[in-house]
Amino acid sequence: MSRGLIVGAVAVVFVAVGAVVWTQLGEMNTQGADPAPVVQETPPEAAPEATQEAAETVQDAVEATTDAAAEAANEAAETAQEAVDDAVQSVTGAVEAAEEAASDAATNVTDAVSDAVPEASGLEGFLTADGFDADGILDALENSDLGILQKTGLSALVEEARNNPELVESVISQVKEALGL
Repeated sequence: MSRGLIVGAVAVVFVAVGAVVWTQLGEMNTQGADPAPVVQETPPEAAPEATQEAAETVQDAVEATTDAAAEAANEAAETAQEAVDDAVQSVTGAVEAAEEAASDAATNVTDAVSDAVPEASGLEGFLTADGFDADGILDALENSDLGILQKTGLSALVEEARNNPELVESVISQVKEALGL
């Protein structure tokens, strides 16, 4: 039990005992001059009854205080649980949104890289029958890691295909094979 609850219960007990004593002793007449204090003797049979009433009043006050404290604790626990549930939902929504944004960003980067690679090297676009560009292929061969003999032989084939469109498919195939494409 908390300290505040105990202090409250003790205060209730004092008030209850005071109320019982006041009731048993009667009200004092405060009109006019102060009368001499009246001493009343409580009959012996009234003392156990007054004690019993005080005990019942104290017991009722303790039960009411305990019930109120339990109800307040339950309400606080429910409020805390609702706050936790709301926080979990907010975090879950944020994580899902972040995952979706990251996935979209990764897709966009992949698409951009895929689109940029052929443009950067230009070679894949040149190595098709429709996009055959002898000068582009010759530049790519010159900047490749192929040996000098391979570069010279393939360059000669590309020059031949420039003048003879029937050789384009064969030359494209040989250049792709040599470059590992």
